[in-house]
Amino acid sequence: MIIWIASYPKSGNTWVRAFLNKIFLKEKFDLNKLGLVVEQFPKKYQFKDIINNYNDINQILENSLLAQEKILEKNKIKFLKTHSLFYKLKNGKTFSNTKKTLGAIYIVRDPRNVFLSFKNHGSADNEEMKNIFFDDLRWIGKVFDGNENSNKDYSIKTLIGTWKSNLVSWRKSIDNLLLLKYENLIIDPEKEFFKIINYLKQFTKIDISHNELINFITEINFKNLNKLEELNGFSESPFNNEKKVKFFFKGPKRNWEKELDKEIINKIEKEFYEEMKNYGYIK
Repeated sequence: MIIWIASYPKSGNTWVRAFLNKIFLKEKFDLNKLGLVVEQFPKKYQFKDIINNYNDINQILENSLLAQEKILEKNKIKFLKTHSLFYKLKNGKTFSNTKKTLGAIYIVRDPRNVFLSFKNHGSADNEEMKNIFFDDLRWIGKVFDGNENSNKDYSIKTLIGTWKSNLVSWRKSIDNLLLLKYENLIIDPEKEFFKIINYLKQFTKIDISHNELINFITEINFKNLNKLEELNGFSESPFNNEKKVKFFFKGPKRNWEKELDKEIINKIEKEFYEEMKNYGYIK
């Protein structure tokens, strides 16, 4: 069964994946081996022989459960990273269900900083980002050119919705949910990553000393992840005009108060007011 590592894009999902990589591999950290412990979903190969058009998001949405069955054939517990909504279609089909899912770790981040990080990630301007950020039907992912051998490792179309709809969908759909705030991971990583260890102990045996935990956190801090990307690249970094865009750019140094236009701040706070208040992002 699946334990999901879920979030809206640019919310700290990759950082948590890096931590899980250290927990279960306990070897020198390699940024480009995150998929050995937590692979992405949905991806092209996961839907092979299930759908016939990798650009048809309706086929992808309809067959999410079948793809998960295929992944789970040889695994008792499988970690999967996703940015997908936990959707339910009009015909009753869902993103996942209790027969496939054990639980989920969901990471939430201040949407004003998410807006800025997502903007950099996709190299979009403010108007493009507004079209993306406030659209409940928004999807991300690769559009394929028909070459069967191209872009094998890229994610296919993924329905992400808005920051709010994504968060609410997971909170309402998963009973066994561990919700973490990105900001708390920054402020007190030892406390927050220890929550992850305790959460996972209900599913699998984990034996980590306090010193190991501290060492793991140090090895995967933002500064080191940034350095690793500069030295060896990162296979999941986005492209803009065929050039790689830095994945680990500002991270904890992102500051919406200095970088974000007042008009956009007001719109984000108005659209997502209730959830932002619930999680302490506004009073």
